[in-house]
Amino acid sequence: MLQDYKLGIRMLVKYPGLTIAGGFALAIAIGIGAGWYDLWGKLVAPTIPLPDGDRVVLIETQNVLTSQPEPRVVRDFLEWRREVRTIADLGAYRTDTRTLNVSGAAPQWIRIAELTSAAFRTARVPPLLGRGLLDSDDLAGAPRVVVLGYDVWQRALDGRRDVIGSVVKLGNTSATVIGVMPDGFGYPVNHHAWTSLQLRASSAALGGDAISVIGRLAAGVTLQQADAELRLLGERATAALPATHEHLRPRVVRVGVIVGVGDLAQLALTNLPVVLVLIIACMNVGTLVFARTAMREGEIAIRSALGASRARIVGQLFVETLALASIAGAVGLVIADGALRWGLESVFDDAPFWMTPGLELTTIVYAGALAVCSAVMLSLLPALRATSARVQTHLANLGTGGATLRFGRVWTGAMIVQVAFTAIAIPSAMESTSQAMRMLTIRAQFPSGDYLAAQIDVDRPSYEDASLLQTRRGRTVGALERRLAQEGGVIAVTFADRVPGTGSLHRTADVETVPGGGVAFDDRVSVSWVGPGFFEAFDRPIVAGRAFHDGDRSPSARTVIVNEAYARGFTRASGLASPIGSRLRYAPSPELESDDPGYAETVASSGQWFEIVGVVRDFGLDPGDDGNEGSFVFHAASAETLSSLAMIVRVRGNPAALVARLPVIAADVDAALYVREGRTLEESIWRRDLGLIVPTGALIGVTVLVLFLSALGIYSLLSVSVSRQTREIGIRSALGANPRNVLAQLLSRAALLMGSGITIGGTLVMIQIARWEEDIALFAMWLGLTSLVMLAAGLLACIGPARRALRINATEALREI
Repeated sequence: MLQDYKLGIRMLVKYPGLTIAGGFALAIAIGIGAGWYDLWGKLVAPTIPLPDGDRVVLIETQNVLTSQPEPRVVRDFLEWRREVRTIADLGAYRTDTRTLNVSGAAPQWIRIAELTSAAFRTARVPPLLGRGLLDSDDLAGAPRVVVLGYDVWQRALDGRRDVIGSVVKLGNTSATVIGVMPDGFGYPVNHHAWTSLQLRASSAALGGDAISVIGRLAAGVTLQQADAELRLLGERATAALPATHEHLRPRVVRVGVIVGVGDLAQLALTNLPVVLVLIIACMNVGTLVFARTAMREGEIAIRSALGASRARIVGQLFVETLALASIAGAVGLVIADGALRWGLESVFDDAPFWMTPGLELTTIVYAGALAVCSAVMLSLLPALRATSARVQTHLANLGTGGATLRFGRVWTGAMIVQVAFTAIAIPSAMESTSQAMRMLTIRAQFPSGDYLAAQIDVDRPSYEDASLLQTRRGRTVGALERRLAQEGGVIAVTFADRVPGTGSLHRTADVETVPGGGVAFDDRVSVSWVGPGFFEAFDRPIVAGRAFHDGDRSPSARTVIVNEAYARGFTRASGLASPIGSRLRYAPSPELESDDPGYAETVASSGQWFEIVGVVRDFGLDPGDDGNEGSFVFHAASAETLSSLAMIVRVRGNPAALVARLPVIAADVDAALYVREGRTLEESIWRRDLGLIVPTGALIGVTVLVLFLSALGIYSLLSVSVSRQTREIGIRSALGANPRNVLAQLLSRAALLMGSGITIGGTLVMIQIARWEEDIALFAMWLGLTSLVMLAAGLLACIGPARRALRINATEALREI
């Protein structure tokens, strides 16, 4: 084996073109496969970096009627804590966000886990400094305490060792620091600090705060046993409280595991994309390997004559290919590791604590398996074909310059399939790239560098009534608006439910032009709730109808404003000049998640009719694939009732300085105000565009690689095929054949081969494009360019060897017959 590896390395050096091109393709394929395997594992069934982390579980309560989780389970939790025997340290937690105020440091937004001491004990991780939460901290009226995360300790308190006993402010609430957790600890999900959860006992079903229930499987208990016990308790609650619990079903799941993805589905989703990528890469690299094997037919014949068995030669060719795949696999792992590290650090701002950078050991083993599979796919068929003939036949052909390794139906078919696949993939990839670049270019034209945006909210003590919170929220946000308006260079201050240009809430809307007259127009629209002065802040005037007034912000108001894109669609569908005065109603949206911005407003607006009172100019921040703005519907909102609030400030000059000062300004207005995700609008849009830029860049790279490998593989196979016909061409020339006719015949065969693949692939592409109602002319252009590259590679592969064969002396060619 070692000897074969040494020979394999020498062969890689001897054929640098194959090594570089094929190795790079395999590295990309194995890197994509390993990266996908590692990421999918972290997302679906992660390894929890806690002592016996696979035994940490959640109790989730699902409403089977709405398919939504039910978090208002304080009463149920208190009963579970008394009754459950299969789960130890059963506790509860809820996530909150606060502004951490420390004397001498700038305020900073942190995510806090309010949790019971049992929930804190479930992690079984001792603090780095001080102590954790105790049962006494859960009692009503107990002094407020907080355990800080390592990063917060370093940033806000400079990593002081004497921090224990210090008093900090979480919003308006003072808390004593009792401990500091180790670096990387973010339990239960992605939290920065931990404080006691002092639950109010509630006898009302579905009463009290929204909480999550967490615990650890008792010794010797399986997940199935715990789940069975909770289901039994759920049935008991259903019988006792049918009005509220009829459709509620508690279940036990492991932390981090996505429920509903079965073993077979997980196996398919984990491996099927990897297998497809690997097959595509091996199909392209395989032509290069087969061409190289054909060039070594003489060497194989001599080794066979010297006594090497067929199994020995096949094994050697496999090991040579395995050497290439092993090197490619190592490079692929480096690529995958770098890409995942960058993604987790740059794209996932608040990734769960178990999604740590670095590849798992199982991923490295998986990449090794991919390398072996690649070597098998690349070497087995060429090796078996090269050793299929008798030794005497090999040697006889070697002595006369003939060949036994023919490019028969299998490889002819493979070449046609490869050309067809290239003809399908390249135009589709180029069109997707073109659409992405078009959207990025349009968004770049918006002056987003003049704006800053941040998520704003106020701390809500668990005991505060919702109506009191609304009043306090509206008053505090209004004070912040007035304070920001006094800052130098500020032109306008407004708010909305989300930052413009960073994603939208999509709904299907029906329109009636006459009440009861039936649907005249329906469209998939983006919905946004906006505050006073929103359109003016973005220089988007009302082009028809009227703007919002204060009366439109009343909860009972039923008015909306649409953009020009919506008005154009309405006119095309209905034949009417303007949608002003028409009524709009949303269809149900079961795909919405409860934590989506605008979710509460969406639920409240379902089934309601809204009058279209105005048309506003398109923003240019949400273009579709065709470059045109999507349809938007805007609702008037107030700070009191908006469930998610993004404040937008337009400034004169660079807004970066105001972004840095915004948390301090907010804390001066009210210590309960917290600011998160404060950025320039340009940076916010760029973060959204990362989801488009990264895949587009990867698509361009893969497209170029596929085109290059396809052209190189076709060139190699056809070049070797024509070279092996050297004696035949020389004999035909000696017998009087016209050299031009011989060359034309060879080129026509290559053209027929290329044309067959292009025709098959092009036909499939055009059928699909016609079905999608896309721009056929544009796809035809990309298909034409791809076809030219493929055809040029095939023809060039034939011309060189054919011209060399035609220069053979006729007498020498006849002597070899």
